[in-house]
Amino acid sequence: MAKEKVIDTHLHIEAWENEEFDFIDCFEEYRRQSEIYSLNICAIPTAQKSACNNMMCAFYKIVNPNTYAHGAFEHIFYPMCEDMPEGMDLVSQYQELMQIGFDGIKMIEGKPTAHKPIGGNLNTPSLERVYREMEKDQTHIVFHVGDPADCWDITKTSP
Repeated sequence: MAKEKVIDTHLHIEAWENEEFDFIDCFEEYRRQSEIYSLNICAIPTAQKSACNNMMCAFYKIVNPNTYAHGAFEHIFYPMCEDMPEGMDLVSQYQELMQIGFDGIKMIEGKPTAHKPIGGNLNTPSLERVYREMEKDQTHIVFHVGDPADCWDITKTSP
């Protein structure tokens, strides 16, 4: 009987490296120990406040071709607005992420800790244009839609 190929739903990259490991070694060891054929890594640059997060995901996809990678939008203006400078608007970012080779988009905008500073949620009008583009291209989207209840309590969420 052939062994099934297991694909982990998604992981996030926190940093290039720390004192204990680098992310490539960490992901490869996780795959080996768990007997996982493929990973889906999702960028979260807004939540991590790291512009390099998308590139880390793209880099790992080069290292391990069995990897799926979902890029994420960088919100350089808070709150989110429709009139971002040319090239930084969400449609331009989306097109660039697809040209780089991402398999889809991670919508971190639904996470309370991202939602609050961005000033919009998953159905904000500022996202309508990019949603139309993704729908036209039939792009896969990973939505962040849930967190523990205390993350939604305005008195307990971080600034």
